[in-house]
Amino acid sequence: MWTGELATADPVTLRVQSSCITSTALLGDVCDCAEQIGLALSYIARQGRGIYIYLDQEGRGLGLYEKVTGIAQMNAGADTVTAYTDRGFAPDARTYEDAAQIVRALGVHSELLLMTNNPHKLRAFAEEGFSVQRVPLEVNPTARTRAYLSSKKTKLGHLLDLV
Repeated sequence: MWTGELATADPVTLRVQSSCITSTALLGDVCDCAEQIGLALSYIARQGRGIYIYLDQEGRGLGLYEKVTGIAQMNAGADTVTAYTDRGFAPDARTYEDAAQIVRALGVHSELLLMTNNPHKLRAFAEEGFSVQRVPLEVNPTARTRAYLSSKKTKLGHLLDLV
């Protein structure tokens, strides 16, 4: 989805979010994905221009089955990273080439204001040739999400100040 004129010299706000059926459709409370959608769409609407891309990369790119298996491990005490790496997967298998192609197809050649807490996503867009500035997208942690977010901060380097 996008709004406003994108093919200008002004920086364009961008949110690239991976699908999270467990949070958005099944109302799971293990992660902050559903809240991030609302924050991102509201921010883009206030800016009057921007892009929201929802990528089919459930379970950090491994699919719904592996994600649900990982959630079961988290419920048994594993953190979100270990729930994947103990099964032989990379902690995050997502890629962003498709999103970069979408941004280019929409005529964006200016700087991106990338709404993310994920340094891997920032690097991916820079490697795709974009000038990128980060716009934090942090949700207040709940008792249920605090451990998940803390693990993302300490083990994946996510840029989180509220945990």
